[in-house]
Amino acid sequence: MSRARFFISIIAAGAALLLTACNTPFPWVSDNSGSEDPDALSGFSSARELEQHLKRAIREQYGMAADVGRGQEITVPVSLEEDGAAPRSGDFSRTNLQEMGVDEADRLKSDGRFLYLVTQRDLAVGPGRPVAMAAAKPIVMPQPVESRVRIMELGEDPEEAWEVASLALPASMRAEGSYLLTGRDPGNPDLLAVLGRGEQAVYAAADWFVPWSWRSGTTLVTLVDVDRPEAPRMIHKLVFDGHLVASRRIGEMLYLITRHYPWIKGYQPHPADEIQMRRNRELLDAASLTDLLPGWSVDGGPRKGYLGSARSCYMPPAEEDRLTADIISIIAIDLRDPASRPVARCIVGPTEAVYMSREALYLATTKQRYVIQTDARLAQDMVIYPPEERTQVHKFALTGSGPRLRGSASVEGHLGWEQDKKSFRMGERDGVLFIATSLGRSWSMDATTRLTVLTEEQTGDFPRLKELAHLPNEKRPEPLGLPGERLYAARFLGNRGYLVTFRVTDPLYVLDLSDPADPFIAGSLKIPGYSDYLHPVSDTVLLGIGKSAVAAGGEWGDGRGAWYQGLKLALFDVSDPERPREMDSVEIGGRGTDSNALRNHHAVTWLPADRERGRPARLALPVKLHAVVPTLVPMQPWEQYPWTHTGLHMFDIYDGGGPEKRMPGIVERGQMVVESADYGDSASWLAGDRALISEGGVHYLHGNSIWSASWGEPDTMVGPQ
Repeated sequence: MSRARFFISIIAAGAALLLTACNTPFPWVSDNSGSEDPDALSGFSSARELEQHLKRAIREQYGMAADVGRGQEITVPVSLEEDGAAPRSGDFSRTNLQEMGVDEADRLKSDGRFLYLVTQRDLAVGPGRPVAMAAAKPIVMPQPVESRVRIMELGEDPEEAWEVASLALPASMRAEGSYLLTGRDPGNPDLLAVLGRGEQAVYAAADWFVPWSWRSGTTLVTLVDVDRPEAPRMIHKLVFDGHLVASRRIGEMLYLITRHYPWIKGYQPHPADEIQMRRNRELLDAASLTDLLPGWSVDGGPRKGYLGSARSCYMPPAEEDRLTADIISIIAIDLRDPASRPVARCIVGPTEAVYMSREALYLATTKQRYVIQTDARLAQDMVIYPPEERTQVHKFALTGSGPRLRGSASVEGHLGWEQDKKSFRMGERDGVLFIATSLGRSWSMDATTRLTVLTEEQTGDFPRLKELAHLPNEKRPEPLGLPGERLYAARFLGNRGYLVTFRVTDPLYVLDLSDPADPFIAGSLKIPGYSDYLHPVSDTVLLGIGKSAVAAGGEWGDGRGAWYQGLKLALFDVSDPERPREMDSVEIGGRGTDSNALRNHHAVTWLPADRERGRPARLALPVKLHAVVPTLVPMQPWEQYPWTHTGLHMFDIYDGGGPEKRMPGIVERGQMVVESADYGDSASWLAGDRALISEGGVHYLHGNSIWSASWGEPDTMVGPQ
């Protein structure tokens, strides 16, 4: 039977609200404490109340081996306009985003003429399992030699990239990604905002759920003037208490989401005796609110106090056994004046995921505890959700003065096992939220999927969210997935929703959402395998990226599951929602073949079709290929093929439209192989692999180096640079 990937992403994310860059902290904070809605957010009335809440949470949490303190990824908009200036030369791919105009930090950024790479010595690839998946305890990485920004100019004939500048970042910084701002207003130079951490600990899955593991971290922002790319210049360094868990940029506004657990020097999280317990009480009683809240500094100056205030914090509704002192800070930095005091807001308590539409921001928070179970055979931590799991949803309208709380609701189920996919389970149209949740236990016959539709209503002085509809229901009882199938992929696009469930086959469900009060399954398609990620090619064509599979029946198993095989790309025609069909598919390698595109949508590099020039869409994926059969004996479905090579696989995607008049299909154009078993190389991981597709070529970031080639012509490859 194939196993789900139960790993928790290192980079999880937190809860969020929208911020505006103004001098008066939080003029738009609304207090919802008078609401009788049990799911509503509420504000702290005073600094004293906030201090008492934090101290009570710390008292109740110490001595516990593991507790739930979650913060996950957020998307925070301030503008509805698409971000980014016109490219300097030709057309090129951008960072693959969930929502257009909401930029996300990544290792590789480009303006079409230059590449900006964030590199780190201990991020360089090497053999072995990723640290975050290797054990159930924190692993402290060695101090890196340095983090750097490499700036490379792109050539077109031949396709190549050469370094024009390299800038060492602060020695304490573990750089992870950046944002690039070009074409700014006069007086504001082109800017690279590099984000990183000040701590070196890398946490395994189980430790994400231990709040005390998140103490004493710092988040660093280094701002680099790149108006002259050949002569970059650091202009500001901002340091914030708290571990960086997410960031977003809209125009000139940079948003950081940090997770901080109050740390008191000498305090023992697991006291061994009554003496340590008494000492803990004394230290906690003596601590002030300033000691508990995160601070910040700018350009090496003294540490300053918290950016917000007690009245600017929200407290999600929480049961007594979920009390936590975790502080999720949402910090807004105006990049036009980054040295001025940023605006901040905090949420105390667990939160899980955020989805943002053009009109609203939705916070999703699970209500029950997660359970961690360790599979000793595989040295893996598995996240188990109780069958009665429910998720709270809080809606914030995006107004000119900031977000305004519009209501809360509770829906059945949870948002899944993989962090990068959680926001994709939500979608909004005309103020109505569609959310796909999972119920039951993973890989048991009671696992199922539910669609809930929420809409806003006014009750007295306080707005709330109410359930408008759900699937399945009495009128439309058809289940979303067969018994035991879990939800692997979701995408909401316009009047439709697309869900992929999997246990033995891959049912692609097409949902008709045109009447939010009566959603229904318009059609479905069952094929072997599954899709982890769904990408819109056009209004009528969908691309699925996942794995092929062989049913575990007969001589190969008990018929209740499947053995996943190689990487699979599938092109779906959804022009007729009642009859979706697979137009074409490509299988890459055998069992063991992997791509980080299955777990991180930033690894999907996409250049849309150019109808005027007759050029099809282009797709590039980093692939660790397992394909060589060592003997003439046929491989069994459960046997992993040996590693063959690591490289970037290039594809042309034809959707049947445009002047090229070509049948729909997926055409592999070549492979930029950078490591090969034929040459005695060792297989490496793809966690940070990225690519850039230009009009004539492709540039592949593997480890800390760049390889370049003409599109579809790997023989022209130049590198590493």
